[in-house]
Amino acid sequence: MKLLPSTRSRLLSWTLFALVLACAWYTVRGMQLAIAGQPRWLFAASLLPLLGIGLWLRQHIARILALIILWFVAVVVPLVMFNPFAALDGVYGPSSTPPGQIILQPLPWVVASFFAIHILGKYKHEFRWWRGPAA
Repeated sequence: MKLLPSTRSRLLSWTLFALVLACAWYTVRGMQLAIAGQPRWLFAASLLPLLGIGLWLRQHIARILALIILWFVAVVVPLVMFNPFAALDGVYGPSSTPPGQIILQPLPWVVASFFAIHILGKYKHEFRWWRGPAA
């Protein structure tokens, strides 16, 4: 079995490998949370393996779903850090975390998401709508 999916670009192969590993990790984590008594994670844990398989096979619909998730991480997650209800939770105040540290918390996820968005957009011709006829 090959370690990387077969593509013309080594960068796309490694990016897809990282996204498939992330899908596998979040599947395992979702199952752990579902077993621990939070059944809402069972839905995500059941769909993420399909997304990982679709990315590995370079299916176009999997690319679109991955882009939607990555844009969510890149845009919404930083906005959640500065929401108006955070003051109610005690995030802001005299003994709270400085805003610079609050900004740095989601930064690795945002940078990785923008990188994956760029790679999935640059190599979109490597993905296909269907498998096509067998040779």
